[in-house]
Amino acid sequence: MEPGRNRSEVSHTSSPADRPEVSDPGLSHHAESVSPEGIHFSLSSQDAVALYESLVEGIPFNVFCKDTRGRFTYCNDLFCQTLDKPREEILGKTDYDFFPEKLARKYRRDDVRVMETGELFFDTEKHKTPQGETHYVEVRKSPWKNAQGQTIGVHGVFRDVTSRRRVERALGDSEARYHSLVESLPLTTWSKDLKGRFTFVNQRFCDMLKRSRDEVVGKTDFDFFPHDLAEKYREDDAKVIESGEIMEDIEKFQRNNGDDGYVHVLKAPILDAQGDVVGTQGVFWDVTEQKLAEVELQRAKQAAEDASRAKSQFLANMSHEIRTPLNGIIGMSELLLDTRLNAQQQEYLLLVCDSAESLLSIINDILDFSKIEAGKLDLDIFTFALRENLSDTMRLLSSRAHGKGLELSYYVNSAAPEWIAGDAGRLRQILLNLVGNAIKFTEQGEVSLRVDVESQNDVEALLHFRVQDTGIGIPAEKQSTVFDSFEQADGSTTRKYGGTGLGLAISTRLVALMDGRIWLESELGQGSVFHFTARFQKAPIPKEDQPAGMDRLRNQRVLVVDDHDTNRMILVEFLKGWNMVAEAVESPRVALQRVRASVDEHQPYDFVLLDGHMPEMDGPELAEQIHGVLRGLSKPIMLLLTSAGRMLNEEERQRLEVAACLTKPIKPSHLRNALLGTLAETPATADSSSGDSQSEAVEGKTLRVLLAEDSLVNQRLAVALLKNQNCETIVAVNGQEALDHWRNGHFDLILMDIQMPEMDGLTATRTIREIERSTNRHIPIIAMTAHAMQGDRERCLEAGTDDYLAKPIRPDQLRDKIRDVMGRTLEVKATSSTSEEVSDGDGMIDWEGVLQRVGGDRDLMREVIEAFLEEVPASLRQLDEAIGQGQPSEVRRLAHTVKNALATLGAASSKDTAFELEQAGGDGKLSAAKDLLNKLESEVRQVITVLRTVD
Repeated sequence: MEPGRNRSEVSHTSSPADRPEVSDPGLSHHAESVSPEGIHFSLSSQDAVALYESLVEGIPFNVFCKDTRGRFTYCNDLFCQTLDKPREEILGKTDYDFFPEKLARKYRRDDVRVMETGELFFDTEKHKTPQGETHYVEVRKSPWKNAQGQTIGVHGVFRDVTSRRRVERALGDSEARYHSLVESLPLTTWSKDLKGRFTFVNQRFCDMLKRSRDEVVGKTDFDFFPHDLAEKYREDDAKVIESGEIMEDIEKFQRNNGDDGYVHVLKAPILDAQGDVVGTQGVFWDVTEQKLAEVELQRAKQAAEDASRAKSQFLANMSHEIRTPLNGIIGMSELLLDTRLNAQQQEYLLLVCDSAESLLSIINDILDFSKIEAGKLDLDIFTFALRENLSDTMRLLSSRAHGKGLELSYYVNSAAPEWIAGDAGRLRQILLNLVGNAIKFTEQGEVSLRVDVESQNDVEALLHFRVQDTGIGIPAEKQSTVFDSFEQADGSTTRKYGGTGLGLAISTRLVALMDGRIWLESELGQGSVFHFTARFQKAPIPKEDQPAGMDRLRNQRVLVVDDHDTNRMILVEFLKGWNMVAEAVESPRVALQRVRASVDEHQPYDFVLLDGHMPEMDGPELAEQIHGVLRGLSKPIMLLLTSAGRMLNEEERQRLEVAACLTKPIKPSHLRNALLGTLAETPATADSSSGDSQSEAVEGKTLRVLLAEDSLVNQRLAVALLKNQNCETIVAVNGQEALDHWRNGHFDLILMDIQMPEMDGLTATRTIREIERSTNRHIPIIAMTAHAMQGDRERCLEAGTDDYLAKPIRPDQLRDKIRDVMGRTLEVKATSSTSEEVSDGDGMIDWEGVLQRVGGDRDLMREVIEAFLEEVPASLRQLDEAIGQGQPSEVRRLAHTVKNALATLGAASSKDTAFELEQAGGDGKLSAAKDLLNKLESEVRQVITVLRTVD
C-alpha cells in the first residue's frame, strides 16, 4: 500500500463547481506492500501498514494525504485532534469543508503547485483563531507518486510552532539569526530496529553524513559517530524501547568538519499491529547556533556584570568626592547656626543646610541604588533595642514635622519584642524614607508610625509597620508604580515636591532582604498609609540595659496630659510597662479637675507629664495652674514634653518647678531615666541636643583603650575626652605600633585612625582580625576617619571594624559610639565648662565649635592649641621637603594630618586648602603643590596668630 492510501473504501463528496477537478488515478480499494529501499524482510501487508502508521502516529506532527482532487485520503490522530473531528468525518472531504475559503483556496494552490512541479513545499503560515489569537503553523508538502512514478496526490505534515515563535521572540536580537536558521531547516528523520540498525533515513540524514541511503541503512550509530556519542544514542534508544514513551533531548554530535554540533531530538517507539515495540523512530533538527548563542549570552552577561561593577565603583568614588566637601558645608553651617546671627543670616544659612542635606540624600540614594543593581547590598545583622531605635529615628524627623506644625507620633504594640537581631541602620533608612515622605507631602494634621506583630514564635517575629499621614494622597493610577525606580506620583515638570524617585525603590529592596513585603493604601486628598513587614530574630535583653531601681517606679501614679490620642496611648503604654499606674486626659481643663479630685480622694499623683503645646493652654501655663491648685500641698513631680526648639531655660524650669524637659517624640529610655532621676532627687535634663541625658550614664569599670592616631592634636583631644569618660588610654602613632601594643597588652577597645604612616588603620585592622581567627577572641575596633560617610562605611566594616567615627571628634559622638560598640554607657565626669567669651579672631577660629568638641573644658582646649602649635608648623616643614623630593604619598599623609588639626579648630578656609593639597598628593600631581603649600602656610600663620592670643 502506498503511504497515505486508505485500507477501506473512501466515500467521495462532490465539490463546488468552482473547485478544480483532477483525476485520481492512484485511489484504489486495496493495500499494496512496499518495502523500504535496501531492506529485505518479510512483512505482511497488514504489518507494513501498521509499521507506517506507527511511524506517523509517533511523531509530534499533523500528517495527512490528499488525492489529486484535494480529498483527504489519510490523516493521523494528531490531525484529527487539531480539527476536533473523528477520522471518518475528515476522509473524503477537502480543505473547503474545514477552513475559511481564503485559506482553503491557498492550500489548494499549494497542493497543485507541488503536484505540477514535483518539488518539496515548505511554509510557515500565520492564522488568527476565533478568539483573536495569532498562531503559527509550519507546513511541509511533497508529491505523492505511485509505483509507476505518476503523481497521485500530496503528502503533508504540519505542526503548531506558536510556542516556539514566542520563545524565539523573547530571546531577543542575539538569537534572531539562530531562529531564522531553524525556521528554514527541514527535519531529519530516521527509524531503527531493536538492534539499533537504521531501517530508514531521509535524504537530509544522508546529506548530513555525506553518505548514500544504501551506505546508511543496516548500519548503526557506531559506524558514523564517536564511540561515546554512539553509546549515548544507544542508551536513549533502549529507554524509549523499555518505556514505550516519547523522549526529547538535546544531543551532541560531530559535524563533518570535526566540530561539535548539537541537535534537538524527538524519539518514539515503533509499534507493530499487535502493539509490540519493533524499533525506534525519530526526528531532529540542528540547534548548534542556539547553543553558541547561549555561550555568547553568558559572555554578554559576564560583560554586563563587569560593567555594572565598574559603574558601581565609579559611583562610589564620585559620591565620596562629592561627600567630602558636603561634609564641610553641612558641618560648618551647623556650627555657624550656633553663633550669633541676625535673622537674615540665619535664614540664608538654613537654606544652605537644607540644600546640602538634600544633595547628600540624593547621593546616598544613587549609591544605594547602584549597590542594589550590582547585587552588593547586604544586611549588617546585630542586636538592638527595637523601641530605642524607632525613637531615635523619629527624633531625627521631629524638627521637620514640628516646623510644619504637624503632630509626629509612634506606637509599638506591647506584644513586640524588646530586643531583636537585624540591620538597625537599614530599618532606620526605610522609616526615614517613608516617614520623611509622609512629612513632605502633609501640610496639616499628623504623621504616625505604628508597629504591630504580624506573627511570632520563640525564635523570630514578623513585624508589621504602618506609616500613616493626612497628606495629599496618591492617585489610584499611580499607586502601582511608586515603588519603581525613578518613579514619582507627580512626574510633571511643574511638580511641587522634589526627590529622585529612588527612595521607595530602595526601601522595597531592603524590605525584601528582610523577608518582608511593602504596599500602600491611599486616596487622593485623604492621606496615605504605607505598610511593610520585616522579619527579625528575637534577642534577650542585655544585662546592662536593665537599670537598677526600677522597683521604685512600681505603683507610682502618673497623670498624662496631651491633646493627641496617639501620644497619650504611647505614654500610657510605656508607663504601664514599668508597672506604674497611668491615667491620661486630653485637655488642661480636665487635668486640673483630676489633680483636684486626686487630692480630695487622698490618692495624689506622683508625676504629671505635660504636653508642651496644647490648644487651651500650653504645658508651662498648666504647670503654673497646678501650682495654684495645690498651693500649700504636696505637689507631683512635673515633666514637660515639648517639641525641639521649645525647651525651657534653667530659670523657667526652677520657677515652674519642672524636673525635666523631654523632646518629642519621647525616647523610652529618656523618660525612664528622667523618672528614676527625679525619684533619686537628681535633676534630669534630657536635652534634645545631646540625645542622652547624664542620668543615662551608669557607673562601670574603667575601660582600657588603645588609641592609634598619628596627629598630635587629635591625640591630645581624644585622650582627654576618653579620660573624662573614665577610660585609660594608650597611644600608638601608626598601625604597626598599634599592632604591637595589641599583641603585648590587654585592651577593651581600639580607636583606629585610617590614615597613618608605616601601616594604615585598615591594614592594621585586617591583621588583627586575621590573628583573632585562631584565638576565638574579638576586640571592638572603631575606625576614625575624616571621610566617614555612608559610602565609606562598608570599606571600614569590610576591613573588620565594628563601627566608625567621623572627625573632628565630638564628645557626645565618641560616647555614643563606645556605648554602641561596647554595649554599655560610660560614666561621664564633670568638666570645667565655662561660658566665658573667647576672642573670635575675625572669624578665623570657630571657638564655639572648639569648646563643643572639648566638652566645654577650657583647660583641654588650651592643650589642643598647644598641640596644634607644636605639630602643624613641623608638618608644614616636612610637607615642603616631601614636595621637593617628589613624594606624593607623603604629601598626602602630611596634608591629611594638617587638615584634621585645622578641622578640630574649625578653621574652615585653611582646612579646605589642606584638603586640596591632600588631593594633589593622592592624585600624584605635585605641579600645583608648592603654590598650595604657600597658600596654606600663609593661612596657618594667621591661625597661629589668633591662637597665641588665648590666655
